[in-house]
Amino acid sequence: MTHLKFVFSNQSESTEFELIYQLFETPFKDKWLRVFREALNDSQGLREHLFFGSLFEAENTLVSEINRVIEKINHFKPQSFVFKEKATLGMSHQDLMILHSEFEEAEKLELFRQDAPQQIKSDLLKVNELIHRYQATLEPGSEFHINCVFKNPKSYPFDPEDLELFSPHYYDGWLYLDYATTGVTVFDAHRFKTPQKPVPQTTYQGGCKLLFDGNRERGSQELNTIKDWMKSRWDMDASDPWNTLGYIPLGKLHHPTSRDEVEEGLRQHHHRFRVEVID
Repeated sequence: MTHLKFVFSNQSESTEFELIYQLFETPFKDKWLRVFREALNDSQGLREHLFFGSLFEAENTLVSEINRVIEKINHFKPQSFVFKEKATLGMSHQDLMILHSEFEEAEKLELFRQDAPQQIKSDLLKVNELIHRYQATLEPGSEFHINCVFKNPKSYPFDPEDLELFSPHYYDGWLYLDYATTGVTVFDAHRFKTPQKPVPQTTYQGGCKLLFDGNRERGSQELNTIKDWMKSRWDMDASDPWNTLGYIPLGKLHHPTSRDEVEEGLRQHHHRFRVEVID
């Protein structure tokens, strides 16, 4: 059995807290693990600020940070692109999706893909990250997740058989493949009634998501409603396996087993983390 050990540190890096996950034995495991190991060994390292939820940060801090970064981008080349929206206290998921659609628009522009200096490109990605961090604070306080994603990751196309592993159900304490796609998933687009078309995941990277958002099993009636919406709203055929729904589960928490212990440990240790593969 292969395990992943996530070692979290506190602000002063004087104490540590560990989460150990057991990976599921699936045909996809070895493919993903190879990409994950390559990313771990790359000198670029993990991205920062990967903790999502009110357990880790306050709404007012995120509002200030989003607007600070947006202001920097708006001063870059205002004749070519500016964010029309700003962050405010009390934003809803729908409000944040409108702001996210502006990020998607900007990311497609040659201005940011090629012409902009690296700092501006990083600032644009920061806006996306901050929007998702703000979104996470709107969920109940006990719900949170941690992204393990890398700087400048490589993307790989799924093989057709990988698509069978996508699951519409989420379980607390499980490890999932990172979305690794610019856009909004089908489930989020349906839930938040986003103005932009959902973007199913068709490639993968070495990233993963540590999910503590409670258990969510979608019944056949709910899934049929979403599939009908996909067809009527976006002319997307849910029977097409490339219109992926959900995430690929990679593993589940092996230690500790107490949810309270996990929450308290991460409350005190969310400065940064490192990851080890245990074969």
